[in-house]
Amino acid sequence: MSTLGLVRLPGPQRSQPERTLDADTLFDLLRILFGCASGLGAVIGLFVAYLRQRTMDHEAQRENIRLAAVALLWRGARPPRADGAASE
Repeated sequence: MSTLGLVRLPGPQRSQPERTLDADTLFDLLRILFGCASGLGAVIGLFVAYLRQRTMDHEAQRENIRLAAVALLWRGARPPRADGAASE
């Protein structure tokens, strides 16, 4: 007796044919795998280069600000005000 067809009665078993991978298929899979790995490496390389460039830009900006401050102090001038008004 089956409850709404949920119980499977024993019967002839269907055998599925075994799938084998030949050399061409393995070569194609290996080529796809290497392509994905090199693409991922390229993305990581671009990200690292972006971070390095950003860090160098910030470092250059800090150096420019430091040099401007030293030049202002050397001349005895006052630094410009933040609101853009002329310094006294």
